[in-house]
Amino acid sequence: MLCVRVLLWCCAFFVYIGIVWLVPAYRAYWVLFLISYGLTIQELLFPQYFFQGIEQMKYITIVHTIIRVTFIVLVFVAVKQETDYLYFPVLYTIGYLLGGIYALHLIFNKMRVRFYVPSFKTMLFYVKDASPLLATDLICTIKDKINYLFVGAFVGMGEVVIYDLGLRLNGLLNKPTNILSTVLLPRFAQTKNLRAAKNVITWSLIVNVLLYAGVNLVLPYLVEFFIHEPIDVLPIRILLLGPVILSVSAMICYIVFIAMGYNTYVLKSIVATTIVYLVALGIAFMGGYKHELYTYVIVAVIAYAAELFYRLWAVKKIRLSIK
Repeated sequence: MLCVRVLLWCCAFFVYIGIVWLVPAYRAYWVLFLISYGLTIQELLFPQYFFQGIEQMKYITIVHTIIRVTFIVLVFVAVKQETDYLYFPVLYTIGYLLGGIYALHLIFNKMRVRFYVPSFKTMLFYVKDASPLLATDLICTIKDKINYLFVGAFVGMGEVVIYDLGLRLNGLLNKPTNILSTVLLPRFAQTKNLRAAKNVITWSLIVNVLLYAGVNLVLPYLVEFFIHEPIDVLPIRILLLGPVILSVSAMICYIVFIAMGYNTYVLKSIVATTIVYLVALGIAFMGGYKHELYTYVIVAVIAYAAELFYRLWAVKKIRLSIK
Protein backbone atom coordinates (compact mmCIF):
# COMPACT_ATOMS: atom_id res chain seq x y z
CA MET A 1 0.00 0.00 0.00
CA LEU A 2 2.81 2.41 0.87
CA CYS A 3 4.54 1.76 -2.47
CA VAL A 4 1.29 2.44 -4.35
CA ARG A 5 0.88 5.70 -2.43
CA VAL A 6 4.41 6.79 -3.35
CA LEU A 7 3.80 6.13 -7.05
CA LEU A 8 0.46 7.97 -7.05
CA TRP A 9 1.97 10.83 -5.05
CA CYS A 10 4.76 11.25 -7.60
CA CYS A 11 2.33 11.16 -10.54
CA ALA A 12 0.11 13.73 -8.84
CA PHE A 13 3.15 15.93 -8.19
CA PHE A 14 3.98 16.18 -11.90
CA VAL A 15 0.35 16.98 -12.75
CA TYR A 16 0.28 19.59 -9.97
CA ILE A 17 3.50 21.26 -11.17
CA GLY A 18 2.19 21.23 -14.75
CA ILE A 19 -0.98 23.06 -13.73
CA VAL A 20 0.99 25.62 -11.71
CA TRP A 21 3.28 26.25 -14.67
CA LEU A 22 0.45 26.57 -17.21
CA VAL A 23 -1.61 29.09 -15.19
CA PRO A 24 0.16 32.49 -15.10
CA ALA A 25 -1.53 33.56 -11.87
CA TYR A 26 -0.23 30.40 -10.18
CA ARG A 27 3.20 30.53 -11.81
CA ALA A 28 3.88 33.91 -10.17
CA TYR A 29 3.72 32.14 -6.78
CA TRP A 30 5.40 28.89 -7.81
CA VAL A 31 7.51 28.74 -4.64
CA LEU A 32 4.38 28.87 -2.46
CA PHE A 33 2.70 26.16 -4.54
CA LEU A 34 5.81 23.98 -4.51
CA ILE A 35 6.18 24.17 -0.73
CA SER A 36 2.44 23.74 -0.19
CA TYR A 37 2.55 20.36 -1.95
CA GLY A 38 4.38 19.20 1.15
CA LEU A 39 1.05 19.32 2.98
CA THR A 40 0.14 16.13 1.10
CA ILE A 41 2.91 14.27 2.92
CA GLN A 42 0.35 13.48 5.61
CA GLU A 43 -1.67 11.46 3.09
CA LEU A 44 1.50 9.89 1.72
CA LEU A 45 3.28 8.70 4.86
CA PHE A 46 0.68 8.45 7.61
CA PRO A 47 -0.72 4.87 7.45
CA GLN A 48 -4.21 5.60 8.76
CA TYR A 49 -5.53 2.59 6.85
CA PHE A 50 -3.23 0.30 8.87
CA PHE A 51 -4.34 1.60 12.27
CA GLN A 52 -7.96 1.41 11.12
CA GLY A 53 -7.47 -2.18 10.04
CA ILE A 54 -6.04 -3.29 13.40
CA GLU A 55 -8.58 -1.07 15.24
CA GLN A 56 -5.89 0.90 17.07
CA MET A 57 -7.30 4.37 16.47
CA LYS A 58 -5.50 5.82 19.49
CA TYR A 59 -2.32 6.14 17.42
CA ILE A 60 -4.14 8.31 14.87
CA THR A 61 -5.54 10.53 17.63
CA ILE A 62 -2.23 10.87 19.47
CA VAL A 63 -0.10 11.69 16.43
CA HIS A 64 -2.62 14.07 14.85
CA THR A 65 -3.24 15.90 18.13
CA ILE A 66 0.47 16.39 18.84
CA ILE A 67 1.17 17.61 15.30
CA ARG A 68 -1.75 20.02 15.12
CA VAL A 69 -1.29 21.57 18.57
CA THR A 70 2.49 21.89 18.24
CA PHE A 71 2.50 23.42 14.80
CA ILE A 72 -0.49 25.71 15.36
CA VAL A 73 1.53 27.21 18.23
CA LEU A 74 4.63 27.44 16.00
CA VAL A 75 2.62 29.18 13.26
CA PHE A 76 1.46 31.85 15.72
CA VAL A 77 5.05 32.29 16.90
CA ALA A 78 6.65 32.40 13.42
CA VAL A 79 4.04 34.26 11.35
CA LYS A 80 4.20 37.91 12.36
CA GLN A 81 3.43 39.72 9.11
CA GLU A 82 2.11 39.08 5.59
CA THR A 83 5.57 38.38 4.18
CA ASP A 84 5.90 35.40 6.53
CA TYR A 85 3.18 33.44 4.71
CA LEU A 86 5.66 30.78 3.53
CA TYR A 87 6.27 29.70 7.11
CA PHE A 88 2.78 28.20 7.31
CA PRO A 89 3.21 25.44 4.66
CA VAL A 90 6.84 24.90 5.69
CA LEU A 91 5.97 24.29 9.34
CA TYR A 92 3.04 22.02 8.58
CA THR A 93 5.08 20.07 6.02
CA ILE A 94 7.73 19.45 8.68
CA GLY A 95 5.03 18.41 11.15
CA TYR A 96 3.37 15.97 8.77
CA LEU A 97 6.76 14.57 7.77
CA LEU A 98 7.74 13.92 11.39
CA GLY A 99 4.30 12.45 12.16
CA GLY A 100 4.51 10.12 9.17
CA ILE A 101 8.03 8.98 10.06
CA TYR A 102 6.97 8.29 13.66
CA ALA A 103 3.91 6.31 12.52
CA LEU A 104 6.05 4.21 10.18
CA HIS A 105 8.53 3.68 13.02
CA LEU A 106 5.68 2.27 15.14
CA ILE A 107 4.68 -0.12 12.39
CA PHE A 108 8.07 -1.39 11.28
CA ASN A 109 9.92 -1.37 14.60
CA LYS A 110 7.42 -1.60 17.45
CA MET A 111 4.83 -3.79 15.71
CA ARG A 112 7.43 -5.72 13.70
CA VAL A 113 5.61 -5.43 10.38
CA ARG A 114 7.94 -6.39 7.55
CA PHE A 115 8.32 -3.98 4.62
CA TYR A 116 8.63 -5.36 1.11
CA VAL A 117 8.16 -4.00 -2.40
CA PRO A 118 5.26 -5.80 -4.12
CA SER A 119 5.25 -6.67 -7.79
CA PHE A 120 3.87 -4.19 -10.30
CA LYS A 121 1.01 -6.61 -11.01
CA THR A 122 0.03 -6.62 -7.33
CA MET A 123 0.14 -2.83 -7.10
CA LEU A 124 -1.95 -2.54 -10.27
CA PHE A 125 -4.53 -4.91 -8.79
CA TYR A 126 -4.95 -2.72 -5.69
CA VAL A 127 -5.15 0.44 -7.79
CA LYS A 128 -7.91 -1.10 -9.93
CA ASP A 129 -9.73 -2.36 -6.83
CA ALA A 130 -9.71 1.13 -5.28
CA SER A 131 -10.36 2.99 -8.56
CA PRO A 132 -14.07 3.62 -7.80
CA LEU A 133 -13.07 5.38 -4.56
CA LEU A 134 -10.31 7.32 -6.31
CA ALA A 135 -12.69 8.45 -9.04
CA THR A 136 -15.27 9.37 -6.41
CA ASP A 137 -12.84 11.64 -4.53
CA LEU A 138 -11.71 13.24 -7.80
CA ILE A 139 -15.25 13.98 -8.97
CA CYS A 140 -16.28 15.34 -5.55
CA THR A 141 -13.25 17.64 -5.39
CA ILE A 142 -13.83 19.02 -8.89
CA LYS A 143 -17.55 19.51 -8.24
CA ASP A 144 -16.96 21.37 -4.96
CA LYS A 145 -14.29 23.66 -6.43
CA ILE A 146 -16.41 24.51 -9.48
CA ASN A 147 -19.00 26.09 -7.20
CA TYR A 148 -16.29 28.37 -5.79
CA LEU A 149 -15.37 29.45 -9.31
CA PHE A 150 -18.98 30.10 -10.30
CA VAL A 151 -19.71 32.15 -7.18
CA GLY A 152 -16.57 34.22 -7.71
CA ALA A 153 -17.17 34.71 -11.44
CA PHE A 154 -20.92 35.40 -11.49
CA VAL A 155 -21.84 36.64 -8.02
CA GLY A 156 -18.85 38.35 -6.41
CA MET A 157 -15.83 37.81 -4.19
CA GLY A 158 -17.75 38.99 -1.11
CA GLU A 159 -20.20 36.14 -1.64
CA VAL A 160 -17.26 33.74 -2.02
CA VAL A 161 -16.36 34.60 1.59
CA ILE A 162 -19.92 33.78 2.70
CA TYR A 163 -19.96 30.55 0.70
CA ASP A 164 -16.54 29.59 2.05
CA LEU A 165 -17.67 30.19 5.64
CA GLY A 166 -20.70 27.98 5.02
CA LEU A 167 -18.50 25.19 3.66
CA ARG A 168 -16.08 25.48 6.58
CA LEU A 169 -18.94 25.18 9.06
CA ASN A 170 -20.13 22.26 6.94
CA GLY A 171 -16.76 20.61 7.40
CA LEU A 172 -16.90 21.21 11.13
CA LEU A 173 -20.35 19.64 11.46
CA ASN A 174 -19.23 16.72 9.30
CA LYS A 175 -16.42 15.85 11.72
CA PRO A 176 -18.49 13.58 14.04
CA THR A 177 -19.75 11.60 11.03
CA ASN A 178 -16.25 11.32 9.56
CA ILE A 179 -14.72 10.18 12.85
CA LEU A 180 -17.49 7.68 13.55
CA SER A 181 -17.35 6.19 10.06
CA THR A 182 -13.55 5.94 10.21
CA VAL A 183 -13.64 4.17 13.56
CA LEU A 184 -16.45 1.78 12.66
CA LEU A 185 -15.39 0.85 9.13
CA PRO A 186 -13.06 -2.03 10.18
CA ARG A 187 -15.68 -3.46 12.53
CA PHE A 188 -18.40 -3.51 9.87
CA ALA A 189 -15.92 -4.92 7.36
CA GLN A 190 -15.77 -7.94 9.67
CA THR A 191 -19.38 -8.24 10.79
CA LYS A 192 -21.24 -6.98 7.69
CA ASN A 193 -24.24 -6.42 9.94
CA LEU A 194 -26.87 -4.31 8.16
CA ARG A 195 -29.13 -4.12 11.21
CA ALA A 196 -26.34 -2.68 13.35
CA ALA A 197 -25.47 -0.29 10.51
CA LYS A 198 -29.05 0.97 10.50
CA ASN A 199 -28.87 1.74 14.25
CA VAL A 200 -25.57 3.60 13.85
CA ILE A 201 -26.92 5.65 10.94
CA THR A 202 -30.05 6.55 12.92
CA TRP A 203 -27.99 7.85 15.85
CA SER A 204 -25.70 9.70 13.44
CA LEU A 205 -28.73 11.48 11.99
CA ILE A 206 -30.07 12.40 15.46
CA VAL A 207 -26.73 13.83 16.57
CA ASN A 208 -26.36 15.90 13.41
CA VAL A 209 -29.90 17.26 13.63
CA LEU A 210 -29.10 18.45 17.17
CA LEU A 211 -25.80 19.96 16.01
CA TYR A 212 -27.60 21.69 13.14
CA ALA A 213 -30.12 23.21 15.54
CA GLY A 214 -27.37 24.30 17.95
CA VAL A 215 -25.21 25.95 15.28
CA ASN A 216 -28.23 27.76 13.84
CA LEU A 217 -28.93 29.29 17.24
CA VAL A 218 -25.44 30.83 17.45
CA LEU A 219 -24.91 31.37 13.70
CA PRO A 220 -25.38 35.18 13.76
CA TYR A 221 -22.64 35.44 16.42
CA LEU A 222 -20.32 33.15 14.43
CA VAL A 223 -20.84 35.22 11.29
CA GLU A 224 -20.17 38.44 13.18
CA PHE A 225 -16.97 36.95 14.62
CA PHE A 226 -15.57 35.79 11.27
CA ILE A 227 -16.87 38.38 8.81
CA HIS A 228 -17.29 41.50 11.02
CA GLU A 229 -20.18 42.91 9.01
CA PRO A 230 -23.92 42.18 8.70
CA ILE A 231 -24.82 39.65 6.00
CA ASP A 232 -27.75 37.47 5.02
CA VAL A 233 -27.19 34.25 6.98
CA LEU A 234 -29.97 32.30 5.23
CA PRO A 235 -27.64 30.89 2.51
CA ILE A 236 -25.39 29.51 5.25
CA ARG A 237 -28.39 28.03 7.10
CA ILE A 238 -29.45 26.26 3.89
CA LEU A 239 -25.91 25.04 3.18
CA LEU A 240 -25.69 23.60 6.70
CA LEU A 241 -28.38 21.10 5.74
CA GLY A 242 -25.54 19.30 3.97
CA PRO A 243 -24.06 17.67 7.11
CA VAL A 244 -27.53 16.48 8.17
CA ILE A 245 -27.97 14.74 4.82
CA LEU A 246 -24.39 13.46 4.84
CA SER A 247 -24.85 12.02 8.35
CA VAL A 248 -26.88 9.32 6.60
CA SER A 249 -25.33 9.35 3.13
CA ALA A 250 -21.67 9.28 4.19
CA MET A 251 -22.30 6.62 6.84
CA ILE A 252 -23.95 4.41 4.21
CA CYS A 253 -20.93 4.95 1.99
CA TYR A 254 -18.40 3.88 4.63
CA ILE A 255 -20.02 1.26 6.85
CA VAL A 256 -22.16 -0.37 4.15
CA PHE A 257 -20.70 0.15 0.67
CA ILE A 258 -16.97 0.22 1.46
CA ALA A 259 -17.00 -2.01 4.54
CA MET A 260 -19.11 -4.67 2.84
CA GLY A 261 -17.34 -4.63 -0.53
CA TYR A 262 -19.82 -2.67 -2.66
CA ASN A 263 -17.31 -0.07 -3.86
CA THR A 264 -18.95 0.34 -7.26
CA TYR A 265 -22.04 1.81 -5.60
CA VAL A 266 -19.87 4.61 -4.21
CA LEU A 267 -18.80 5.66 -7.71
CA LYS A 268 -22.26 5.15 -9.19
CA SER A 269 -23.81 7.36 -6.49
CA ILE A 270 -21.32 10.13 -7.21
CA VAL A 271 -21.89 9.89 -10.96
CA ALA A 272 -25.66 10.08 -10.41
CA THR A 273 -25.17 13.03 -8.05
CA THR A 274 -22.95 14.85 -10.54
CA ILE A 275 -25.56 14.43 -13.28
CA VAL A 276 -28.24 15.87 -10.99
CA TYR A 277 -25.87 18.70 -10.03
CA LEU A 278 -25.13 19.61 -13.67
CA VAL A 279 -28.82 19.43 -14.66
CA ALA A 280 -29.85 21.64 -11.72
CA LEU A 281 -27.05 24.09 -12.50
CA GLY A 282 -28.03 24.15 -16.18
CA ILE A 283 -31.67 24.87 -15.33
CA ALA A 284 -30.58 27.70 -12.99
CA PHE A 285 -28.35 29.21 -15.68
CA MET A 286 -31.04 29.01 -18.35
CA GLY A 287 -33.51 30.57 -15.91
CA GLY A 288 -31.21 33.56 -15.40
CA TYR A 289 -30.30 32.83 -11.78
CA LYS A 290 -26.53 32.48 -12.19
CA HIS A 291 -25.88 35.81 -10.42
CA GLU A 292 -27.55 34.69 -7.17
CA LEU A 293 -25.66 33.09 -4.27
CA TYR A 294 -28.80 31.14 -3.38
CA THR A 295 -28.53 29.32 -6.73
CA TYR A 296 -25.26 27.62 -5.87
CA VAL A 297 -26.27 26.92 -2.28
CA ILE A 298 -29.55 25.28 -3.30
CA VAL A 299 -27.88 23.34 -6.13
CA ALA A 300 -25.31 21.99 -3.65
CA VAL A 301 -28.05 20.83 -1.27
CA ILE A 302 -29.98 19.24 -4.15
CA ALA A 303 -26.83 17.31 -5.06
CA TYR A 304 -26.46 16.09 -1.44
CA ALA A 305 -30.10 14.98 -1.44
CA ALA A 306 -29.73 13.15 -4.78
CA GLU A 307 -26.72 11.29 -3.40
CA LEU A 308 -28.71 10.27 -0.32
CA PHE A 309 -31.69 9.00 -2.33
CA TYR A 310 -29.46 6.93 -4.60
CA ARG A 311 -27.61 5.37 -1.67
CA LEU A 312 -30.84 4.57 0.17
CA TRP A 313 -32.07 2.83 -2.99
CA ALA A 314 -28.78 0.93 -3.26
CA VAL A 315 -28.99 -0.20 0.37
CA LYS A 316 -32.48 -1.53 -0.26
CA LYS A 317 -31.14 -3.41 -3.28
CA ILE A 318 -28.28 -4.87 -1.21
CA ARG A 319 -30.68 -5.96 1.53
CA LEU A 320 -32.89 -7.75 -1.00
CA SER A 321 -29.90 -9.48 -2.60
CA ILE A 322 -28.74 -10.75 0.81
CA LYS A 323 -32.15 -12.16 1.60
